[in-house]
Amino acid sequence: MDIKIFLFGMIEVMSNKQLLASFPTKKSRAIFVFLALSRGKHFQREVLASEFWQKLSPTNARKALNTDIWRLSRSLKGIGVEMEQLIAVTDETLAFVPSSHCWVDVENFQQGLQKIDEINPNSVSKKQIDDIEAKLALYRGELFEQCYEDWCMDSRDSLRETKREALELLLWFYMRHQHWARAVKICQELLVLDNLLEHVYRCLLLCHYRLGNRPAAIRVYRHCCKVLKRELSIEPMPETQRVFNGILQGKCDKSIEGDVYMGCPVTEFADTSNAFIEA
Repeated sequence: MDIKIFLFGMIEVMSNKQLLASFPTKKSRAIFVFLALSRGKHFQREVLASEFWQKLSPTNARKALNTDIWRLSRSLKGIGVEMEQLIAVTDETLAFVPSSHCWVDVENFQQGLQKIDEINPNSVSKKQIDDIEAKLALYRGELFEQCYEDWCMDSRDSLRETKREALELLLWFYMRHQHWARAVKICQELLVLDNLLEHVYRCLLLCHYRLGNRPAAIRVYRHCCKVLKRELSIEPMPETQRVFNGILQGKCDKSIEGDVYMGCPVTEFADTSNAFIEA
């Protein structure tokens, strides 16, 4: 039996094409995600009860936990999954210890991108890029996007940072190979993650210019100015202004490449002396 667990976006459990799209209670869903993010770690029931039912007495919190675990077990049975296939349950502890036939999107994402910072940006291959894109496709939304507890926010921030690092590498690759349209999409994804990444605005300016879309470049610059003013009360960096002025004057040549990539994390390790190679 193959079991798939989706923790990005809406929480879903799928077994043999049967979908558990909703959980019996919000607390049971949260506990399930909490355990799934800590594969193999055994948690005392008292610890879980105090974490998820902080306003109840220890006795009542323990009863509430036991009830929600029972409800979760019944829901999983509804799609043909026995509790012990996913969670080891004892009188005192709970742990996510799924069978080998269980696939979790977050684990697959992390394993595929855990060495992203070790990839040499100067020699990254198309196959590596394809593998990275396949892993990024798993990121269909924020981790457990309905939850705002500290334990979830910490994991969410870590996964967002992993995604950002992967996108930065993709951006460098596509710009270096002059795949401007694809680079535009990567820039847009990065700015959704963090709309204050000024080096990404510079890359986006250059991409639109190379695509012959100067009006789009002008709109990007104006938007960048607006965001920086609103969020930080600052003007764009001199490098950003020089790139924009170069575009206005139609002189966006190799002399401004250094300005474009200033502050780009990948370029700490990349050779930017000849940034663009012929497609």
